[in-house]
Amino acid sequence: MGDPLGQVQATELAARLADLTGASPLFVRAPGLVGSAEARLSLLNDPAVAEVSQAWQRLTAVLVGIGSLEPSPC
Repeated sequence: MGDPLGQVQATELAARLADLTGASPLFVRAPGLVGSAEARLSLLNDPAVAEVSQAWQRLTAVLVGIGSLEPSPC
């Protein structure tokens, strides 16, 4: 969601952080909001989203971004 340029930079930064800490990044390749229950179910059945959903049982740490601090270079 939001500015695509910021999305790419955030993904690159998260991947770099994972590399520096020896972690394995796992990105949710889906929108944060959808317009219908049918769209939600469709996403949950998508293999890329299912992979993330299944990982929740194994996760020991999660980095989640909501919004940005002003001023944001992204």
